Amino acid sequence: DSIPIEDAGRFTEDYVWQTPSLSRGVLLLAYGSMPTYYHNYGISGEFLEIATDDATSSNNGSTIRSFATGMLSPANNGLDSWTTSYNKIKGLNAFLLHGFSGQLYIKDAATNQKFYRRYKGEALTMRAWLAFDLLKNYGGLVGGKATGVPIVTTVITDEEAFRLQRASYADCVSQIVADCDSAIKITDFPDNYTGTDVVTGSTWYGAASKNVARVIKTMAYLHAASPANNRDNNTALWDSTARNAMVAIKAIDGLPNANALPVRDFYTVDGNVDVIWSSPANSATSFVYETANLPPSLRGNGITNPSQELVDAFYDSKGYPINHISATYNPQDPYNGRDPRLKQFILCNGMTYSGQTIATYDGGTDAPGSSADATKTGYYLLKFLSPNAVLYPETKNGKASYVARMSKTNLYLIFAEAMNELAGPDDKRYGLSAKEALGKIRKRAGFVLDPYMNSFTSDQKVEFRKLIHNERRVELCFEGYRFWDLRRWEEPLNTNVSRAKITLTNGVLSYSSPVVIEKKLFNSSFMPLPLSETIIIPGIKQNDGWSN
Repeated sequence: DSIPIEDAGRFTEDYVWQTPSLSRGVLLLAYGSMPTYYHNYGISGEFLEIATDDATSSNNGSTIRSFATGMLSPANNGLDSWTTSYNKIKGLNAFLLHGFSGQLYIKDAATNQKFYRRYKGEALTMRAWLAFDLLKNYGGLVGGKATGVPIVTTVITDEEAFRLQRASYADCVSQIVADCDSAIKITDFPDNYTGTDVVTGSTWYGAASKNVARVIKTMAYLHAASPANNRDNNTALWDSTARNAMVAIKAIDGLPNANALPVRDFYTVDGNVDVIWSSPANSATSFVYETANLPPSLRGNGITNPSQELVDAFYDSKGYPINHISATYNPQDPYNGRDPRLKQFILCNGMTYSGQTIATYDGGTDAPGSSADATKTGYYLLKFLSPNAVLYPETKNGKASYVARMSKTNLYLIFAEAMNELAGPDDKRYGLSAKEALGKIRKRAGFVLDPYMNSFTSDQKVEFRKLIHNERRVELCFEGYRFWDLRRWEEPLNTNVSRAKITLTNGVLSYSSPVVIEKKLFNSSFMPLPLSETIIIPGIKQNDGWSN
């Protein structure tokens, strides 16, 4: 029989829903172009941190750097995902309507019903994920009122689309939570994909699961509870965040305890103890991260340049801020006696990579100004790179890597933040205090006794908040969180990026005051909605702080 094709060269809708592989393909489209650490601006991928005080780019033509220094507007938004996300939601709504109407995904009838149930759980979870991403990107104030995005849970016509309006922020969160709750209740939708079962086995690794739904629900509550969207400081939202984070922790990590979290790595996919939801990022032979970010002397393009401000956020080796009285931090030997994560995440002057010493002092091989691709800050990215990759004369020693969309590390950080905002550092109503949850991450970093963290008392919520925020900045650096954290916390966005000032005189290195090289500039702490949507659809009002 001939295959029905419409004039535009597409399959007819009836044929799609009569063909199991195509029906399933509509669901799978929701997974396309999932977020990675890179946001793919220009020729080479660049990290979202370049739009924050954590980094800049050596690429003078960097799109993300330009919009972070005043070029962001409703008509010029490199992060715009509005049309893509709503098109995916449209497909999911169609799948939920038509995808279980007799399709034979597998010949065995009982197993086919299991696929029906699992696919429904996936579709609901992915709709919640996309709705959360839209809310995170475009939620804001309209006339001073917390406002979300249009809620679309059915297949609508073009005429209905033109009548859409932005829902309240609270209603958007409620819909996300409702989709997650519905998915979690579904039989044969697994907590995660393990074993050899044809429906729920490990071959489906990377698909949405109940644990993914639990975390989406928690993240939606986190953003709703945060100052930018919680104008009345409703503590019930923090309670919902903490309570749901603990539900997720128990489902994913077992009963809560104060032990250190296992060591993270960004290379092991199967059996990685920190990962909740991930996807492969680069193969062992691609060298994408290394080519983009290693110093020029190692044949890299040196694109991502961590800032002096980020380097200063790493505490000393005892766990104290470096501006605190410290027994281990020496400003004239600034990279030793520090939080071990500094040298795990950032290449600093004097460190070695693949047997070569990195020299970023004035006149050094990879110093600012030494070449077109040299760092602007005196630092290069190390996190996610293979430990000892070689790019020339032959590429070798690469390691496959993955993108952690969700991790236990972030889940515990969310719980610590929510519990502290709810009841301070020491309250244990959900089985673990904010201090104990944060301690699981700091112990792993090497702060076993941690006198600084443990010096906070139960009434020091505000002071402990600063520590939690800093831990998120350090532990999750270059994982795409800080750009959004700063906005939901309503912390300053128009901040400086500085470079290290290092000189070598008669064989002796000296470190002077950092030099400001860039200032971030944003019109608003909320992101703009696409200009086209606010012009075409009367009910789509622009966020405060932006004009069309």
